[in-house]
Amino acid sequence: MKTATRRLVVALAICTLLPIATTSAKDKVTRPFKMSAHSQMVVDLTSCDPMYAPFGCAYVAHAEGVATHMGQVTAYETGIVAPMTWGVMTAANGDELFYDFNSMSSVVTITGGTGRFEGATGEILLETELVSSVFDPIEMTITNTLVWTGSGTLTY
Repeated sequence: MKTATRRLVVALAICTLLPIATTSAKDKVTRPFKMSAHSQMVVDLTSCDPMYAPFGCAYVAHAEGVATHMGQVTAYETGIVAPMTWGVMTAANGDELFYDFNSMSSVVTITGGTGRFEGATGEILLETELVSSVFDPIEMTITNTLVWTGSGTLTY
């Protein structure tokens, strides 16, 4: 009798929790999103045609800040300076948001992620303030220090 009762309890638990688990995995919710960060971007002027600098030049950027739904965040980008770039924002627990950034419109488009952000989408409008820009004639680099604030929506 005890075995039958245990099986019934386990079966009821599975039947009760399974719909909740599958529904929550499918039903994404759109939430407000805010962030603030500071970053440093190093542009390598030896990697591009000086006539088109800084577009077409290789760069590395690193940012740290705070974002809703993520807490403390870091972001890392590497690539070619262009109106469209992409990157990864990482939450303190390791979950990631993937994004495209359009520097012409200052719009960040969320294109997916990992962990709880798998399949995430959204748009964030950034406001950017250039704090400093330093040219190093020996290394042929420009180092820009920036402050970012943004708001928009995130669906996950």
